[in-house]
Amino acid sequence: MQIDHREIERDEILAWVRWEFIRRNQEYVRDWVAFDCKFGPWFERNGYWWDNKGPIYDEHAWFHFCSKVAPAAKTICERWKITNPFPPSWKFESGCMRKEGRATVVIPTLEGAHHHAWNLKAIDPTLFPDPADRFEEELKDIDLETTDKESSISDPRYLRVEIDVT
Repeated sequence: MQIDHREIERDEILAWVRWEFIRRNQEYVRDWVAFDCKFGPWFERNGYWWDNKGPIYDEHAWFHFCSKVAPAAKTICERWKITNPFPPSWKFESGCMRKEGRATVVIPTLEGAHHHAWNLKAIDPTLFPDPADRFEEELKDIDLETTDKESSISDPRYLRVEIDVT
């Protein structure tokens, strides 16, 4: 399989242009400022999620990150179709990379990557169970089978209900 470098370059240019438009958008700036005001001091004390040398959160910080920070970040990412809520002041160089402290981060607008951004179940499955898992857990004690094998479908005592949970 041969790599088409023109396609990669085109994708990088599109990602760069998208980021430039997003970071200059006043609504994104407001979203980022609200996120930073709420969680910036916490990140200063505990470390940023994108730092590849850490952060190593204690149990209390991890719970706060999973229950408060991650859902807020996910909301921004879903709204703007990005992978990470980065400061609007951040500029990305060629290759769509940025050196930030000890970490190298990728531009948050690469096509297709936003679909997996801030997957809360992957962050902590115990705090964010899959909806299907939660549904099964709720129904585990309910007997959905009729116990009267003699009953007929036309019997008025029985009501057949089908639910499409999708």
